[in-house]
Amino acid sequence: MFELAEEAAGFGVWERNLVSEMTLLSAGAAALSGYPPVATQKSVDELVLMIHPDDRGNGDILSAVQERRSFHAEFRVRQPDGSYRWRRNRGRVESINGRPVKMVGAISDIHEEKLMLERLAEAAARKSLAEDVAGFGVWELDAKHGMMTLSADAAALSGFERKSMCVPAGEVTSRIHPEDLPTVGEVIKRAIQKGEPYRVDCRVTLPGGELRWIRSQAHVQMVDGHAVRITGAIIDITRERLLLDRLGES
Repeated sequence: MFELAEEAAGFGVWERNLVSEMTLLSAGAAALSGYPPVATQKSVDELVLMIHPDDRGNGDILSAVQERRSFHAEFRVRQPDGSYRWRRNRGRVESINGRPVKMVGAISDIHEEKLMLERLAEAAARKSLAEDVAGFGVWELDAKHGMMTLSADAAALSGFERKSMCVPAGEVTSRIHPEDLPTVGEVIKRAIQKGEPYRVDCRVTLPGGELRWIRSQAHVQMVDGHAVRITGAIIDITRERLLLDRLGES
């Protein structure tokens, strides 16, 4: 019954004798450590050989033994087919009369979790690059608390330092040109009241005093007739506005 639970949940338990340096592995722990799914006993050296060479540092385990504390580690384990899969190992040290005698813990399969995090990191990197190249950024406003979350490029386009941040909405609107602020305020107020998407162009004052034209587009999320969240994108349209001004003069 326990073995079925281990297999279904993708985990296994183990116990390491700190005197003999032998580790007892449950069937699940053996399978996750690269061995057949049968309860077995392995030396520490045997187990280390199954770990990817880049992940074999055991400093945290050694310090855990010395400090009598729990520990956790993440590493790749070689599979029978030669591939590697990510595992998470957690354990604690047990002592008798102040002397560490054994370690007990559990090992779990985190391969899909790792792959997902890598994909998210890659997507975030691509998104950041796309924002930088295209001159746009994304933002979100918590309507209840008045806090605005800005991506790095949204922050830069709004007159802040180029880094992701969460700031009071008032700090963002304070950077809008005074002549454009009434129009922006009216557009946003109407969108919040009706729960409709909006688009508005305005000038933003940069730290050096330079003015930049930006366009902000967003949609409003309503709950029980009240705006709770506004999400949108901001894009640099300075070049477009300058071109239109020149055409108008011509």
